[in-house]
Amino acid sequence: MTVSVQEMRKRHLKPEDEALVSARAAELLIHNLQEMDMASLRKLMGLTQVGLAQKLNVSQANISGTENRSDVMISQISKFIEAGGGRLELVATLPNHAPVKLALHKSAGS
Repeated sequence: MTVSVQEMRKRHLKPEDEALVSARAAELLIHNLQEMDMASLRKLMGLTQVGLAQKLNVSQANISGTENRSDVMISQISKFIEAGGGRLELVATLPNHAPVKLALHKSAGS
């Protein structure tokens, strides 16, 4: 008989241990992501600087500047990724806590 991982966790872990296991699993997933700079990301999306500039209605020099800047605004990164058909998600990792996905847009109730 095959038993799923979820079933094994339910049978053998206390609820407080389950939270720690989930947090560690999420942390491992995040730390195993490929890291790349803005130019590599643009190339991964199959775009040239000129092509991305056209999608964003900016100059190629603007794209080059963004790619070479050491401190880029989150809004710029988000637009850059959205132009390639993606979506930016920002995750904070904190000691002794599960990773937290940050809201990039203020919700109506905030």
